[in-house]
Amino acid sequence: MIRDVYRYSFDDTVCMTDVDALLTLALGAIEGLYGVARLRLDVHYHMEHEKRIAVIDATSPVGLALNQIFVGHLQREFGDRRFTVSRKERPVAVRGGDS
Repeated sequence: MIRDVYRYSFDDTVCMTDVDALLTLALGAIEGLYGVARLRLDVHYHMEHEKRIAVIDATSPVGLALNQIFVGHLQREFGDRRFTVSRKERPVAVRGGDS
């Protein structure tokens, strides 16, 4: 199984607390669109302030929507030159049941 993830890297001029706030706004939009249960079940992300990165799992439609809303917030707040985003395909271990 391949998992699509988006990796955001921020330059030194970007305050990571502001990035957290923008992600929180995007999560609020997702909650409004899909509800709390889908947010909890289908949204996976990771933020590392020290490395100045954020990663969003876009495997599900809900995760993809979060990614689209988040990147829109980032572009409006910081412009296109203060962060980069790249799409990665990562293999994910599939756990099977007893055969």
